[in-house]
Amino acid sequence: MSRVAGGGLKVGDRVRHPVFGDGLVLHVTPRGADQAVKVSFAKDGTQRLLLAAAARLERLDADAGGKR
Repeated sequence: MSRVAGGGLKVGDRVRHPVFGDGLVLHVTPRGADQAVKVSFAKDGTQRLLLAAAARLERLDADAGGKR
């Protein structure tokens, strides 16, 4: 996994949040040096709009299949 800085996500990226769990990036909107991202989290099915730099998201490595 790699910690995501503002501007580092794209639609389709799988991410992990320390509270909401694993999710899929559905939409990305640039916000200055940051991004607003809409993520669908598998844990509760809820979609949330987050600022990438403050969201503590980690991108799940594609080769790891999102597993630890």
